[in-house]
Amino acid sequence: MLRWFVTILLFAASAVAHAETRGVRTLVPAPAPGKPFSASHALVIGIDGYDHGWKPLGMAAEDARQVAAALKASGFDDVDLKLDLGEAELERTIKAFIYGKGADPDARLLIWFAGHGHTIGGEGYLVPKDAPLPGETPASEAAFQASAMPLAAFGRYMNEVKARHVIAVFDSCFSGSVFNASRASVPAAVSKATTQLARQFIASGSAGEVALDDGSFRQAFIAALTGKDRRALSSDGYLTGSRLGAYLAEEISRKTGGRQNPIYSTSNVVGLDRGDFVFPVSFASQEGPAEVAAPVGLSPLEPAVAEDVPELRIEPVQVARDNPEAGLIADKLARNLVEYYVNNRLYVSSELTGREPARPPTHRLHTKVTAFGDSVQVDIDLTGRDGKTVSTASFGGERAFYVHNYKFLPQIVQYMLDVSLRTLEPLHSANRPTEVGEAYAFFLAARQKASRRQFEDAAALLDKAIETDPDFASAYAARGQIAARLGAGADEVDGYLKEAAAIDADYPSLNLFDEQQMGDPVPALRAAGANAPWSVLSPGLEFRRIEAEDYGVTVLAWRFDEASVAFDVARASTVHGETVGELRERTGALLAINASFFDLDMESRLSPVGMLVVGGREINAFDAAKAKNPLTGILYRRDGKLGIMPASQYRPDERFEAAVQTGPLVVDPGGRNGIYRNNFDRQNRSVVCIQGDGRPVIVQVSGGLSLYEVGEMLSSPDAGGGLGCERAINLDGGPSSQISVLAGGIGLEVTGLWKVPNSLLLTAR
Repeated sequence: MLRWFVTILLFAASAVAHAETRGVRTLVPAPAPGKPFSASHALVIGIDGYDHGWKPLGMAAEDARQVAAALKASGFDDVDLKLDLGEAELERTIKAFIYGKGADPDARLLIWFAGHGHTIGGEGYLVPKDAPLPGETPASEAAFQASAMPLAAFGRYMNEVKARHVIAVFDSCFSGSVFNASRASVPAAVSKATTQLARQFIASGSAGEVALDDGSFRQAFIAALTGKDRRALSSDGYLTGSRLGAYLAEEISRKTGGRQNPIYSTSNVVGLDRGDFVFPVSFASQEGPAEVAAPVGLSPLEPAVAEDVPELRIEPVQVARDNPEAGLIADKLARNLVEYYVNNRLYVSSELTGREPARPPTHRLHTKVTAFGDSVQVDIDLTGRDGKTVSTASFGGERAFYVHNYKFLPQIVQYMLDVSLRTLEPLHSANRPTEVGEAYAFFLAARQKASRRQFEDAAALLDKAIETDPDFASAYAARGQIAARLGAGADEVDGYLKEAAAIDADYPSLNLFDEQQMGDPVPALRAAGANAPWSVLSPGLEFRRIEAEDYGVTVLAWRFDEASVAFDVARASTVHGETVGELRERTGALLAINASFFDLDMESRLSPVGMLVVGGREINAFDAAKAKNPLTGILYRRDGKLGIMPASQYRPDERFEAAVQTGPLVVDPGGRNGIYRNNFDRQNRSVVCIQGDGRPVIVQVSGGLSLYEVGEMLSSPDAGGGLGCERAINLDGGPSSQISVLAGGIGLEVTGLWKVPNSLLLTAR
């Protein structure tokens, strides 16, 4: 299958200090001798779904996404990703970028085009999604040429663009006029190369060769871009256009046995051939390969780079070891504090994650839990770089309430500290709703009940909030909202509002129903899914990516044939767990995804929750108490076949080759959504489903869906943009959700926050 990739790069070094480098470690800006570059921009285009007879491509859009993520992580100020562009959109987008961003004479930019290419009469063309398929008649060829974009246009763009550096990379065999200058330049010194004009070109194959649609060229490009393969770098750690061209020529020729041979050239226009493109990041200080940000699931745990960016060290929770009542809350508080601040995009380090800061943290969070009979107290102290207290607070209340509502603990901590989530500096709020942490905790619990339409429970919790803090005016107003939902008369509703106003005429409004104002991403996902076909990665393994860009949600699915691919459960090598990437690499599996729920103690030791069977041996027993929940189930392999059963159907004499007790069943047997109410708790998800024809599917959701929304998506017919699952079971999700895949030369990593005690594996038979 013929594939074209076009990359035009016009970058800027001065913005590197401000670029997002979360996916790359230990990088330093490239030097900027003389006048520095002013801005670094990128436009990345991928076209998979074609109209009018063109064969759909399997990897063009995925390649574009991964290139966009890698470029953003490698020093670009902005990366604009465009997918499935038609004729008018393609030309308009490229021209706007070239003559808009490229109007700056001190800039460098990037355009990456991934899609079909075609050649007529020695001229190459980029094919938009709506171009007609040319036939053998002059008329059909003319119709195609009127719609497609000639590569010769890029030659004109290279002459007319004002930007200092331009490099174009085509992943295809090339026979067009852009490469009429087929001479390689002598690489310039890095210090001189940045100051001279440069127009450079790379093509992934010579004339007459077919560029493979398997992601290999993209992988090599990213390996060079991110310093992962140091053979592409200069001795002082820089990547230049000439070194990139030489590296790609050698790497792709080697991998294809000489069947595909990339070529490199510079412009033959005098004055445009004196520089050598210098990428904005140096890897000189790295001891090992750079880490490339995954296309989804970027980890916010990477160390901060800029000095003015706060980095929070969450210290171990202090608790008396002879106080198990306090210990249970301390365990929950420790883990949920890390999750809360990571989800709020702070740079975090903690002994629980095993990730250390790259520099001394700007802030440290110290917490202590003490239990007194049926009560508990949490003391909090936030200190700055100098060790002095930034903010201190404490709250307490009934221990049983916090055990049941431990998810709210981090929100209460943050509320009581009264510091900015962006800078961690004091807010000095003049009119907070309440100064009593327990009252605020009752309000948070009431809001959760209200979002689930459990209004009686919400009313009872608000009454407790008012009883705990009689001056909590906002709670009175919220109580009025609940009274209205319960059908109370106008006098009762007004009574609560008047009481709130009497306490504080300017009381802050706390809306109980914010969680319901969140839209519905499922129709957008279905619409995207209708145009997202399955593509073959390796024998017996298919891949599908469904993305709703407006909601920031991506559904990744891998369907496998059990005759060619084996399903198994594997344990981590230590009690402290492994990432699924570590486990997949250690076992040589095609795919690894996190499996069962687990407990984490204060020494970071992991233990599975519920039944776990590995290699036919029961590692952890069936949990009958958890099985009383009708939504739980068992994912198992028996006689080499994967199955899903409700936990209520389990019998003690059951024998499995591999099994995980988990849940809930998000799709009940028969293909019905197994979740009956949307609580809008949108998290990353890991799921296994069995389609109506019996084929199993591994699913990973990045960007967040509620369990109800996952059930809606998975139970929708395949032809309607869903996954057509006859039954499906949820695995551990949220910050534990992670997946690692390497199949058919295509790699993908979605990182999680925690290491996990066990994973599901797919291996080639």
